[in-house]
Amino acid sequence: MTRPTDPDAAPPLGLRMPKAMSVPGICRGALTQWPQLHAAIHELSLDPASRPAFVGGPGATQAQRVGGPVQLQAALASDAGYLSRPTPPPDLYAWFVWLTLRVYQGARRFNLTLQHLPDLFQAAPGTTQADRGEWVKEVLAGTAGLLACAQGISLQASTFARHLHGIESDLGAARAAHQQAAEVFSQPSPVGDNQQPASINAHGLARQLAQQTQYQLAHLQLSAARVTALSVLDNMTKATDTLVESWQRMVLQLETIAARPVAELGNLELLRNTFYLDEATPEWGAFAGVIQAFVQGTLLTVRAR
Repeated sequence: MTRPTDPDAAPPLGLRMPKAMSVPGICRGALTQWPQLHAAIHELSLDPASRPAFVGGPGATQAQRVGGPVQLQAALASDAGYLSRPTPPPDLYAWFVWLTLRVYQGARRFNLTLQHLPDLFQAAPGTTQADRGEWVKEVLAGTAGLLACAQGISLQASTFARHLHGIESDLGAARAAHQQAAEVFSQPSPVGDNQQPASINAHGLARQLAQQTQYQLAHLQLSAARVTALSVLDNMTKATDTLVESWQRMVLQLETIAARPVAELGNLELLRNTFYLDEATPEWGAFAGVIQAFVQGTLLTVRAR
């Protein structure tokens, strides 16, 4: 039987990972520019008009809301199980690490479950194909099955995505404003042209020009800081949206499989040839390894500070 090698080229039936979920480095890319984010927030904090517009809401400062390695280090020092709590941390950095830890646990669970799924077919004499199909269905769609696992991660990722999308983040408008500020800064100043009163002497013109240039430079720096901050958050939002879409697709795939008759689910060759069991098992293992390396690397970086 000839099968497509691309899981997204087939109907949503298989046990294979959705293709977008396996993009290398997608989680790592969400955190690599965190120092630039904090530098941008500091720059914006110097301007009273920028503070309420960047990350709205009362309470913690913007730097506390976005978090970072230093804050995560402090939290883990006081509570080693900080990332093991059932509810996510309040700041963006730790929340994203918390979420990717759940993604790793889910991927590892998929890998181990699919790896041992053929063991169900080493049944005692007298069991029927329908019996084995009931066991497979329980593993896939029971109360503690893979479907429940995928639904849980999908919900956790969706909650974080809604939080990210709730942050004011019109990146396109910020880039346009920065471009405009750059153009204004590069244009010759109108100060000192023929329309200026004769009473303004050379010293006054120089002072006026310096003040105008300083204002334009400050405006340019603020607009650049805003673009940097929103770009970093945009990267995290895109990574989270990809996780949401991927796990939602995985939910659909498992629901479709679980809806098949138990007599079909009890056929190991069907699981292998139609639902890609043999291809899916190592894929989930490799993905779990990538996410594990990211989480461990993040935590080692935190502890090294």
